[in-house]
Amino acid sequence: MEKQLIYQPEPADAVPLTCLTVDHDGKRAACGTTEGPILLIDLEEGTVLKTLRGHEDIVSRVRFLKKGKYILSSSWDGTTRRWSLKKDKKESNILKHHTEVKSLAIADNESKGAAGGRDGEVKVFSVEHMKCIRNMQTDDLNVSGLHFADGDSQLLSVSWNGSCRIWDLKDYELLSTLREDKKRIRCLGTTPDDAYVLLGFHTGDIRVFPVEDPSTSFALEGHTDRITDFTLLPDNRMISSSWDRTIRLWSLDREKEVNQAKLWSAVSSVEWCPTCEQLFTTDFSGSLLAWTL
Repeated sequence: MEKQLIYQPEPADAVPLTCLTVDHDGKRAACGTTEGPILLIDLEEGTVLKTLRGHEDIVSRVRFLKKGKYILSSSWDGTTRRWSLKKDKKESNILKHHTEVKSLAIADNESKGAAGGRDGEVKVFSVEHMKCIRNMQTDDLNVSGLHFADGDSQLLSVSWNGSCRIWDLKDYELLSTLREDKKRIRCLGTTPDDAYVLLGFHTGDIRVFPVEDPSTSFALEGHTDRITDFTLLPDNRMISSSWDRTIRLWSLDREKEVNQAKLWSAVSSVEWCPTCEQLFTTDFSGSLLAWTL
């Protein structure tokens, strides 16, 4: 894997980057920080196009909406925000939570979002109006990952207490529990067809669960510290990022590691852009990197 430095702040201004989203055209990235601002970065020039200010604590997730016209973000300051990237729009629309917001997901049609808090509560909300549709008590600890599935009719949730659950979004009832023990789950991923669920653990372990038969799950071993993110590639491949300062390429068909690369500091987020066929990573040094596989 060959890397290219896209953005790196001056040492005096360095702030860890916590999360990442790349727009549909592969021309811009939005990166969350530990201090609250969100950086909109030109991926060709490596310059900051705009700084979105409003969050007052760690930004846990960012996602582009409406082909890059808006950004949705969640933060430890107890808010989920929708930002317009139009020149005359500076303020954000806000959905307030009772505790820090640790996870965020958007439905495929972008009509609904879900945000999970430290108290185990998930708010399902209207993206257009930023109004809560339903409060769901999915757990009693940090909701560390969320994902809309089955045509946006279901919601997957994972938490720090080790549970992975599937919820029906019509009646807002629990459909099934894929896994439940006390091993802390840090992040959640799925294959494009939602046939497999990927769980990243605090210990550095990764486990892949077939939804139809969770008993046939398998482990992907190699990371030595907490898993921070997943991104899926063509041909049933996946890349994971970790606090162990590595990103690793896995073949889900072969159930093994194919390649890896070492970074300067803990890797906070990873995202594959199919348009430009590049991988992007953020890390705690404040750097944004592009990778050619």
